[in-house]
This record gives sequence, C-alpha cells and structure tokens, in this order.
Amino acid sequence: MQFIDQSAAYTRKSITLDKALAAGRAKLTAEPGCDKLAICFRPELKIAIAFDLDIDDRVDFKTLPTPDKLDLMIDDLLPRFFHPDLLPLTGRAVWHVRFVIDGSHRRTLRLDDRGLHDVSPDDPPAEVELETDILTLMALLRAQIAEFHHTRPPYPQVPRRAEDGDEDFDDEVWGN
Repeated sequence: MQFIDQSAAYTRKSITLDKALAAGRAKLTAEPGCDKLAICFRPELKIAIAFDLDIDDRVDFKTLPTPDKLDLMIDDLLPRFFHPDLLPLTGRAVWHVRFVIDGSHRRTLRLDDRGLHDVSPDDPPAEVELETDILTLMALLRAQIAEFHHTRPPYPQVPRRAEDGDEDFDDEVWGN
C-alpha cells in the first residue's frame, strides 16, 4: 500500500470506506458479522466539533507526528462516539479492532461493556483490522460524521436481558 500525502487523491477531506478501499487508500480485514459493530458508534457532529475545539486549545494538531494524532483520536474522540450499551445488538460481548496507520503505527482496541480500551501492548487477535494512512483515517471519520449527521438514525432499542429482571427495592431502603 502506498501512502503519498501530497497526491491529488488527498485533497478531499472526506471519503467513504468503500471509496477508500477501491482507491487503494485503505485495506480492511474483518471477520463475518463485523459490520454489526457499527451500530455501537454514533459519530455525532456536536461531539466532533467539541473535540476539534478542545484539541485546538491544547495543541497544533497539524504539526503533531502521526502516533500522537492517532493517540488523540483513540483516547479523546472514539470513546465519545462509542456506546457500550449497544454492544448486545452485535451478538458479542467483546470486540478487538486494530488500526495500522502509515504501515507502522499499530493500535489495538478492546470494545466491551466498560467502553473502549487501548490494549496495544497485549496485541490480541483482532476481529477487524483497518490499514490506512492518517489522512485517510481522518477523511474516513469525517465521512462517517457527515453521514450520521445527515441520516440521524434513531437510538436503537436494546432488548432487556433475563439477568436484568425486575428491580426489587427493599422498603426499608426507600423509607416505606
């Protein structure tokens, strides 16, 4: 895979995953059923704008090296988009997603009911792996944010689990 930041293909600030794959700007390896994981991400525009404003106050994002940009997106942005309460709709309790950026910067994330966690040092097998460059990754995020903003899908309903049961309150606790 070739990463040439100055080529004409990189002038677009937003690109869909399908177009990035077709253009050779990204490579996706995913186990069957991984598309269900998308339901857990709700990339709201107001959250992305808040992230941009916060980052602009702290650092000059454009001048950061790729690993720092990647860390900011993983630590500060993706957790704001991830909704662990929707994980039961994927049919799995835990997912591992790996990003390989610019061919050498690897980040492996564990997504579970507690949220999104960087588990890169452990490097567990990932059900989803996206290999791309940092500019394409940012363009992919912009495309997802725009699509979500324009479609505004309703918040999915998660079926009650049997272990949730009915809440049983002790009268003494409630003062009855």
